[in-house]
Amino acid sequence: MNAPFPSLPRHPLAASVVACLVVTGVTTPCFATNDNVLNCNDGGPGSLRDTVANAGNGDSVILNPTNMHCSKITLTGGEIPVTQDSLTVKYNADNGNQFSISGNYSFYNPHARVFRHSGGGKLTLQRLDMSDGGFGTNGDTASVLGGCVDSAGVVDLEYSTVSNCYLSARLGLTFFVRGAGVYAAKGLVLNHSRISYNQASNFYSAQNNMQQPGAAIEGVGAFANNYVRANYSTVSGNYAYSVADNSAGGGLFVNNANAANSSLIQQCTISGNSALRGGGILAENFGGAFTLENSTLSGNTSHAQDLAGQAYARGTAIFSFGALTIRNSTIAFNSTDAAGSPALFLAKPSYAAGFVSTIIANNTTGGANYGVSSKSPMTISGAYNLIQASSPSITFSFAPKTADPLLQPLADNGGPTLTHAFRRGSPVFGSGVRIDDPPTDQRGAGFPRQAANGDVDIGAYQEQIRDRIFVDGFE
Repeated sequence: MNAPFPSLPRHPLAASVVACLVVTGVTTPCFATNDNVLNCNDGGPGSLRDTVANAGNGDSVILNPTNMHCSKITLTGGEIPVTQDSLTVKYNADNGNQFSISGNYSFYNPHARVFRHSGGGKLTLQRLDMSDGGFGTNGDTASVLGGCVDSAGVVDLEYSTVSNCYLSARLGLTFFVRGAGVYAAKGLVLNHSRISYNQASNFYSAQNNMQQPGAAIEGVGAFANNYVRANYSTVSGNYAYSVADNSAGGGLFVNNANAANSSLIQQCTISGNSALRGGGILAENFGGAFTLENSTLSGNTSHAQDLAGQAYARGTAIFSFGALTIRNSTIAFNSTDAAGSPALFLAKPSYAAGFVSTIIANNTTGGANYGVSSKSPMTISGAYNLIQASSPSITFSFAPKTADPLLQPLADNGGPTLTHAFRRGSPVFGSGVRIDDPPTDQRGAGFPRQAANGDVDIGAYQEQIRDRIFVDGFE
């Protein structure tokens, strides 16, 4: 008697899985398996492309240095399609090592993403370094999405990097350019990961032989619908280019209209990103809340002109449309040439905003220090803050300190992300308050938020040594 189903050599448990499907009537497998990549070819048996194509829903595709004898794959056949609802692709190594995958993008090879996930579940990428991917269009299209990773579901980056990826609308009528690094249609998770040095452009759009305003660039580093959940991660150096600037969210763009979803960024650094509005973050959070905690936004910039050639840069660090909470964070050294552009702009004052134990300082607009502004008058709740030079539209429920916090340059002060320490005599020293969780400062384990004598500093960085002896020029 012939077996009712053909054997599946990649899945030893195939018979059990089939039986489980018949009994339960579900459409997803009852058992996930590990599928090993055997070489660094871009095609053929044992390749990453072939292994992903043959994997089952919920499987883990394993890149193993022992049997592959290589550490990088360069894609020559375009993006790798991920058709499974959910899939994990991971490198079997410790968290300090990553496997490199290059999309091999060029002007002549514009369809060169690394992964295109069409499933609606979760694409999990662990210990991967994905770079040099890109996607461009020369014709009419509604949207151009995802330079390196484009997902119709949730993207979960674990100890991974997405860098040097490109997204462009060159010709034709295009409305949106979203996520040069990552586009995530249902949510984005970052854990000990980095999204850096990605670029998006909308050089021009031509329709009926007439130049039209450039497509809206939204989220150069990453664009996420619903939410972003990030910890111990860095988003840096992402940049929007355009002839008629229409860009938002140089680092991150979060689009959320559902009150059931909320975004949380903890122990992260968002630095050196640039866009017209929201140089660091554009939070279009009309629904759920957006919370920034134990994090640093530094050195982000806003372009100075809008489509009409008039200054409309807003929010060099954050442009927020909804409820915003910031705790134990540092927002500093963000800048723009445009007069009247604050580091943090609150576009919808009808939504609540609360800042606790946070530094907003040394942010410049047209050469002047300018921290927080809103579209119309509003009151910001909270206490124990140091906030310089806010607009007359802002009232604080508890008056903040306004002196220079004497911050040092962004640097490696320990932990996985860069922070701003402060110099001797800073008014933030011992002037903050500890929020219950997390128990550490931005740097994590080994850097408790509260000193042994009970002191808590304002900002993302907590000075660990409280009693210091100063001797003629030495600290």
